[in-house]
Amino acid sequence: MQIRSLPESPSPRTALEAAEGIFFESSSKKTFSGEEERLRFRERYFGVYAERDPEWFLLAHDGNGSVLGYLAGAPVTREEHLALNPYLEGFRREMTLYPAHLHINFSPEARGLGLGSLLISEFERRLKSHSIPGVHLVTGVTERNVGFYNKNGYLEASRIRVGSTELLLLGKRL
Repeated sequence: MQIRSLPESPSPRTALEAAEGIFFESSSKKTFSGEEERLRFRERYFGVYAERDPEWFLLAHDGNGSVLGYLAGAPVTREEHLALNPYLEGFRREMTLYPAHLHINFSPEARGLGLGSLLISEFERRLKSHSIPGVHLVTGVTERNVGFYNKNGYLEASRIRVGSTELLLLGKRL
């Protein structure tokens, strides 16, 4: 496996299209009221990273150059991210300790092979080289990915309730 940022990929446009396919395939949200809602959803969890922070948008390529998965991240959680995800306001204090954040997804055939941990390690290495002190992510308390993140050193920093959902901010100091 090779890890490259979007600009480092041999064919960034093709790689981005493959990653977008993985994004929608991996998402728990499968239906949209229309194209506008679908595009807003894409922007919120995918586009804002690929288009505004492409050097922090990491792709896992197999030996043939095919995209297996991606990590969409930002070195600092900006007001733009908060505007797209208002629930993040409930975690603002924790974001001072863990300013960077990430979203990660893999194609079904690439899951469970340890590739996600490699991608996260590379993201963290790049953050450390820029003196970023910590990274966070938000997930549901009952989601099965919590164990994966715990295994990679992400620990519970805070919880909030948004409607009927309890959200968990996991953080890691670098």
